[in-house]
Amino acid sequence: MPLPASDESSPVPPLAPGVPSRPSASLKRSEGSDAQQQHFVVDQAAPQGAMPVSEVAPASALSMQHAVLSTPFPKWTLVAGIAAMLWAGVAGVLYFRARAAIASQHPIATIAAADYHTLAILPADPNVVFAGYRGGLLLSRDGGATWQPAAVSGDAMALAVHPANPRRVYLAGHNLFLRSDDGGRTWDDVATDLPGRDLHALAVAPDNPETLYAFIVEHGLWRSANGGVNWAPVDASLAENVTALAVTAGMIYVGTADAGVLASRDGGATWTSANGFVSGALDSRRVRALAYDPVTRTLYAGTDRGLSFMTTMAAGWIRRPFAGDVTGLALGSDGTTMLVVTGRGAVFRSRDHGVTWSGQ
Repeated sequence: MPLPASDESSPVPPLAPGVPSRPSASLKRSEGSDAQQQHFVVDQAAPQGAMPVSEVAPASALSMQHAVLSTPFPKWTLVAGIAAMLWAGVAGVLYFRARAAIASQHPIATIAAADYHTLAILPADPNVVFAGYRGGLLLSRDGGATWQPAAVSGDAMALAVHPANPRRVYLAGHNLFLRSDDGGRTWDDVATDLPGRDLHALAVAPDNPETLYAFIVEHGLWRSANGGVNWAPVDASLAENVTALAVTAGMIYVGTADAGVLASRDGGATWTSANGFVSGALDSRRVRALAYDPVTRTLYAGTDRGLSFMTTMAAGWIRRPFAGDVTGLALGSDGTTMLVVTGRGAVFRSRDHGVTWSGQ
């Protein structure tokens, strides 16, 4: 059967019942001042009772890329990125150096005793080292490699050397307050008016060697201006958890068993935290030993997690690469030698301010 002839004037046959008819549309070209911003607008005839809708075709991908690339790039983001990369590189170098130092850490001796509390190096002879523990005092004459008992019994808690008299050493502890003027060969009881004989910490002022500070259980912090003969109270309110003392020119530092390090700038009248902040924070609040080096003006702190040092409170603490709980800490008068003893009785020596611990 032949198809009917096409008639453009013939109406379009209607859709099946129930199928809505599509609104008619017209295509218009819109040109802006910039040829790259050409777009097309499709005007659709809206259904009866509805508002007309215009659909705008997006600009070309090229014009969008141009807009993104032409956006100003803040210079501070570039600087911050470079700084972050540099810091990551420095941190990586320091990390691997610390790991290498810990891997080369070897003790020079192991002491078979219990509860090590304190260490001291004799200024007159750096080969003479003292170690106080619960059973008394140990003596080494070869820099800590071998040890022998000294003629002192009792729980030796603290040792302090006289900076001007290189052979004078003080020893304090439970019912102990002794002094040696011959480098530890003999010890004499110090006649004193202390309110108690249970001393947990002792320190000598480096700028005034006749000035001593002592922490006495149940009595707080006391000071003597005549080498330990007469004493006056400084602060009786300090908690009973004081473990160590260190004195500098104008500063007093107190180590505690659970509050870190406290500092006083006014002779012990008031105290502030010296634990540092964020990256400069002390690695632990359990401080067991303090030592101040007047040569380098550096304060060292031994904790249950290792060893740290601080030059100023504003700079905060920096960790030394030492793995172990430090219960005793001593500095040599040369400003470079350092000895530590751990809770297991291992004795370590460093000759470069604690950077390496080779055991040599």
